[in-house]
Amino acid sequence: MDWSDTGFVVAKGLFREADVWLRILFRGHGMQTVFAFGGAHSRRRFVGCLDVMNILTCRVSPSRRGTYLDLEEAVLEKGPERLRHSPALLGIAANCLKFTRAVGVPEQSGEEGFRLLSEMLARLESGDAPSVLFPLFFRLRLAGILGYAPGFDICASCGRPPVEGAGRFSVEEARVLCEECASRSRGGGIVLSAKALDVLRDVQQEYPLSWPASGLSPQDRRQTAQAIDAFVQYHLGFTWERGRFLRV
Repeated sequence: MDWSDTGFVVAKGLFREADVWLRILFRGHGMQTVFAFGGAHSRRRFVGCLDVMNILTCRVSPSRRGTYLDLEEAVLEKGPERLRHSPALLGIAANCLKFTRAVGVPEQSGEEGFRLLSEMLARLESGDAPSVLFPLFFRLRLAGILGYAPGFDICASCGRPPVEGAGRFSVEEARVLCEECASRSRGGGIVLSAKALDVLRDVQQEYPLSWPASGLSPQDRRQTAQAIDAFVQYHLGFTWERGRFLRV
């Protein structure tokens, strides 16, 4: 049965001479691969809109045998403008898209995943310089959308908020420990200042348009980055290496 949906183009490739494949995160169907036959040259059905980071309204139909999805028609709703002239911002966006493609987004998470990508684009297009940790913030938020949400509010051991806001992050448990409980645990966890914990909570609960742009000291940035990196590697099984995400 044919269906229509709005989606965000995550990746694009060519096959044969004039055909295009796209990885699109649809609001109601999650991440899907669709094929636009003749899409490399068509100006009637696609009007040159089949580019990465475009938001499209699409009409899709399964193939006769149900082995692939055919993109029958696509209309451009929104696309990047400022990003095309900023290599730095393009690099941030590309990192976020590569992570999205690596982990995948199922149908039940499509709505939130689509919003995350849409606000990522809007934030980078806004002209306000994003945090240097923006790609890491994106990974943490997408992990939460997929059901991997660490706890930063109360101690995983005693159930109380960390004293004076600081604590240690237990990567294995994906929970924060207060200093007293961390001192009794094996390994101790990653030290997180009160400011680092506040930022982690905000990022996990909000979308990119509300993420902090600055305000972290070098030490706080290092702690925040270490916690997110370790969490993503341990619980999602991905690490960023040589320009791509690899399974660990």
